[in-house]
Amino acid sequence: MSFDEVMIQNFLERLCQMSDGDVSKEVSMYEIGGSMGLDRPEAGALAEELIIDGYAELKNLTGGISITPAGLRLLNLDTGGHGEGRGEDQFVLGDGEAVTPEGVEAIEGLVEEIRKAVGEGRFAYSQVEELVIDLKTLQIQLLSSRPKTNIVREVLRSLATPLEGKPETERLKNTIIKMIG
Repeated sequence: MSFDEVMIQNFLERLCQMSDGDVSKEVSMYEIGGSMGLDRPEAGALAEELIIDGYAELKNLTGGISITPAGLRLLNLDTGGHGEGRGEDQFVLGDGEAVTPEGVEAIEGLVEEIRKAVGEGRFAYSQVEELVIDLKTLQIQLLSSRPKTNIVREVLRSLATPLEGKPETERLKNTIIKMIG
């Protein structure tokens, strides 16, 4: 781990500690930095890294931030049973602006499963066309350095509809429903 990575990890741990692990509690990034002996620009830079990675969320323009469920997972804290390493059917999209790297992996796995199911399933041509376009839209969004959670959520919601009512795709539909929350 580089020095910067250690500082970011420490900043996240301090954010968790000062917010009592509550994703709805706002803490000043400057107070966190001050408690670590950092000046305002350094604290802002560390907070910015956490926000970009989806581990913290900016609450206001005066420096208020909160920890996200992804931040709690990174620290291996309980986030309602949605821990890492439990597969894409346990991943839930958070409220952060961008999908976390863990989320991207889970969604990519789900996309592959849906693609296989579409190839093997009995879908009308119009349904196949709709599913393929939605899958492509999702894949393109995941190419972004900051895939937008709201866009991903709506595309997944759109994908769930044609999968409904078919025994061979019911599990995938349920996975999507859990993922979009």
